[in-house]
Amino acid sequence: EGESVFGKTTDWSVKKPSHLPPRDEYANLVCAENCLKESLRKYSVVPLVIRRVVSMLDLGNYQIPNGSILAINIQAVHHNPKYWPDPMKFDPHRFDKKPAPYTFLPFLEGPRNCLGQHLSLLESKIVLGLLTQRYQFSTNATIMTELGRSPKDPRHQYIIPVTPKEEVNVMVKRKV
Repeated sequence: EGESVFGKTTDWSVKKPSHLPPRDEYANLVCAENCLKESLRKYSVVPLVIRRVVSMLDLGNYQIPNGSILAINIQAVHHNPKYWPDPMKFDPHRFDKKPAPYTFLPFLEGPRNCLGQHLSLLESKIVLGLLTQRYQFSTNATIMTELGRSPKDPRHQYIIPVTPKEEVNVMVKRKV
C-alpha cells in the first residue's frame, strides 16, 4: 500500500517535502489507517479520562449532581464485546466501515475532543506508509514465548498511558 502511494523505489529521505504526493493520495493508505485505528482501540493511549460535572446531568435513569466527578473508562468501551466482537483480537478490518458513535474514543468525542486528531492520524499514516514502503516488519512470537513472555497481551496492567510490560521484539528488513 505504501508503495502504491509513495512509489516503489523513491527514496523520500533525500527528497524535499514539496515533492511528496498530494494530500488526496493519502486517502489510499486505507490499511495503514485501519491498523492505526485498531492499535488505538486495542491499546488506548489514555484508557481513563476524568471529568467534573458542571451542571445537573441526566444520564439514562440517573441524575448526576453538579460538582460530581465522572470517570470515563475508554479502555472498557474499546474492549466491550457488544461493540467489538472478539475485542482482544487485532483486526484492522473492523474499521472498513465507520464504528457506531461513542464506541471508538481514542481522541474523545464532543466539545472536549482532541483538536489535533486529524493531523495526528494523517502524520502517522504518512510515516507508516513511508516505513512500509522501505521496510518489512515482523514480530517473532516464538522468541517471546521461549523467553517466558506472553505474546498475547503485552500491556503493562497498571501504567497510564498504556505501555508494554516487557520488551517487544520486532524484526526489520529493508526491502530491495
